[in-house]
Amino acid sequence: SDSMVGNPKNVYKINNKNYTFSLLRYYAHYVETCKIIDYSKISTILEIGSGFGMQQEIFKKLYPNMTIFLTDLPSHLLFQKEYLSKIFLNKVELFGETNDNSNKIILVKPENLKDVEFDVFWNSISFQVMDIDVAKNYLKIINKQTKKFICLKNKIDDNDKSILSKNDYIQLLSNFDLVHFGKSEAQAFSKDKEIFNMIFKRNTNG
Repeated sequence: SDSMVGNPKNVYKINNKNYTFSLLRYYAHYVETCKIIDYSKISTILEIGSGFGMQQEIFKKLYPNMTIFLTDLPSHLLFQKEYLSKIFLNKVELFGETNDNSNKIILVKPENLKDVEFDVFWNSISFQVMDIDVAKNYLKIINKQTKKFICLKNKIDDNDKSILSKNDYIQLLSNFDLVHFGKSEAQAFSKDKEIFNMIFKRNTNG
């Protein structure tokens, strides 16, 4: 059910629960990765470019014991802290505030990303709007710091040199094998129909 924080528009009430298209899109993004990832065995997840935090809101509601890390621009981290703190009271902290990160939502500045390890890395849309060299630098860190799975949902167009290609992702994520590639079914809830869902699993060499 939508938290209704921020007074979202186009709310549909079914069986006394509130739903929005944004909620359904983020939930669908989660569901299509469940074909490969058993999240009941995942204890930590990190997302780069989290918007206002609804994707990780869904993960936290479904798996309250999961530790969630969010990395973004400083101004965006402030929005995420404001939004998520209203839903998860006393559960949202800045990285380094305490030594105990368990069961919390931790906001991580980009410069501290190398100090965090996590089971699953998640990115939706933001790599395609970053400068390509910035995205590549992030992926080099992610290739090292991620323990189990990488979930990417971005535009793939090998003719567009301003964004990463499928082969770019494969080469940069050398510690992982691409185990799923296809158009994202979750885009049924969005205007953008060209988003591809890529899931990588850490290989035995990584």
